[in-house]
Amino acid sequence: MPCALGDAVGEAEAQTITAKLVVEGANGPLTPGADHVLADRGVVVIPDVYANAGGVTCSYLEQCQNFAHLTWDEDEVNARVIDLMRAAFEKFYAFAQESGLPYRLAASVLGVKTIADAHRMRGLHP
Repeated sequence: MPCALGDAVGEAEAQTITAKLVVEGANGPLTPGADHVLADRGVVVIPDVYANAGGVTCSYLEQCQNFAHLTWDEDEVNARVIDLMRAAFEKFYAFAQESGLPYRLAASVLGVKTIADAHRMRGLHP
């Protein structure tokens, strides 16, 4: 789990990784070259946009509480974060499997698709 710096793992470092699963805990710790090396070697990479989103999700829930003048206890907040993160990951995973795309590319395509769908739904032009 590279969790410290962006671009911390380049192609050379990716060649030496023996793990079967890499979970990005930092923002962009793998360079695009490292991502290709790991994909070619069959290493599963969970992209930062999903693995690193729990804190942002919790902040969103705090904002919802503030706007609605609500107070949730810690257990309720944790349950909501888990539900939201699980639903997002299940949607992402299903999309990756259906499209046959590597996880990082599937995450990017799904993100752009989600924004485009929201624009269309609101009558905006992409």
